Amino acid sequence: MNILDEIKNDESKIIEYKEMLPKENIKWLKTIIGYANSIGGKLCIGIEDGTKEVKGIDKEELPKLIDKINNIIADSIVPKIIPNMYEEEIDGNTILIIEIYFGENTPYHLATGKPEESTYIRYHGQTRLADELSYKELVLRGSKSYYDSEPYQISKPLTKEELEKFCDKMTKFSIEHANDNERYSVRKLTINQLNSWNIIIERGNKYYPTNAYMLLTDENPFDFCKIQCGRFKGLNRAYFIDKKEYTGAICDQIDWAYKFVRNYLQVGLTIHGIVSFDKDEIPEFPLREIITNAQVHRLITATTSTQVMVYDDRVEIMSPGGPYGNQTIEKMTSGWSSLRNPSLAKMFKYLHLIDNWGTGLQRSIEMCESLGIKVEVFNDGIGIRVNIYRPSYKPEIKPDIKDKQISNELYALLTEQEKLIVDYLQKYGFIRRSTVEDILKIGNTRAKEIISNLVEKNIIIVDGKGPSTKYKLK
Repeated sequence: MNILDEIKNDESKIIEYKEMLPKENIKWLKTIIGYANSIGGKLCIGIEDGTKEVKGIDKEELPKLIDKINNIIADSIVPKIIPNMYEEEIDGNTILIIEIYFGENTPYHLATGKPEESTYIRYHGQTRLADELSYKELVLRGSKSYYDSEPYQISKPLTKEELEKFCDKMTKFSIEHANDNERYSVRKLTINQLNSWNIIIERGNKYYPTNAYMLLTDENPFDFCKIQCGRFKGLNRAYFIDKKEYTGAICDQIDWAYKFVRNYLQVGLTIHGIVSFDKDEIPEFPLREIITNAQVHRLITATTSTQVMVYDDRVEIMSPGGPYGNQTIEKMTSGWSSLRNPSLAKMFKYLHLIDNWGTGLQRSIEMCESLGIKVEVFNDGIGIRVNIYRPSYKPEIKPDIKDKQISNELYALLTEQEKLIVDYLQKYGFIRRSTVEDILKIGNTRAKEIISNLVEKNIIIVDGKGPSTKYKLK
């Protein structure tokens, strides 16, 4: 796509426009730094920001301008950034494009400031100062290091018995999760293999745990590296039906989270001859794969947990931390992988939880779409969020309730619990007993009692029988 197409589409988050080079260098140097610390981008001089009107620049002054920009970047940013600058003609007007590539030597920052106070990143098409977590990750990336491979700070040497026990558990887990063709070829995990994957580190004939090792143990000390699961009534988080929090080894967390979700999904019955098969509402492979990706590729140091939420219309999976390195949502969904936690990824490959090519998300989306299941993937600012929409969901048609309002005098006579139920009815038109229990956090008996009182007061009426019973304002 050429620059004119990018201007017309107005879709790119990695392109900025300036009618002329700002006199205050900091205003555009921040953008250059942000591009280098993120996935790269273009700064176009000669195009008015906002209107995208091509104003052009003086072609005769172009060589001087290029020299000026090169000198300012060289003097003002460390480590060194070498921009790719070139001109383009649009409707007889000359514009200058300053293209910055994804940087390998992060963090890039202003030469005159402290690195942690002058490092910038790109965020949803905007340039902003890197926060503490983003800065630390840039430091690791620039040193070609990874947090999961770093030695666990509070540690003592691992005994041979501890390592053998760990290897036995991981081998057993791998066999249990392999398919029939792979199960008998699973090799016992060894201490040497752990060492080569940086799950452990050898120092002076002793082995020490890395952060990855600790994450894979039942004593996992990372408070936020857990999975929070929830089942909600409706399409938002207003009313909990069930919630669980899974800690311990992150490989076990994934199994527990998958089982939690599956417990709330519908299972149909498919008949083939005289043999019947359960058909999951959402197939096991994409559901398990996306939950696994959310945990293995998360930002370990983030102070939020991986979340797996079930709503009436969708399963929502959130992985803390945005795309890593020069990864984008588009690359991610097309099978391109950039590993934030390579040691964990190697172990998860051995455990048969992820594949070796980074195409799991792409194949999950393709499988869902082939079954008519919609999948959305986006960066919501907190992390990567994936929505898998449930094919069983059928939106309930809400009745016209504009004339079904009770008087202020009658409303004032209600108890606080009764008012909550009436408020819900005036908003949504009907309610079920299970929803009364959820809203008021009460049991079945008390919910029946409150509903009966509202019926006796001639405020609500019963609609239907048995499990389909609803209650509406009279």
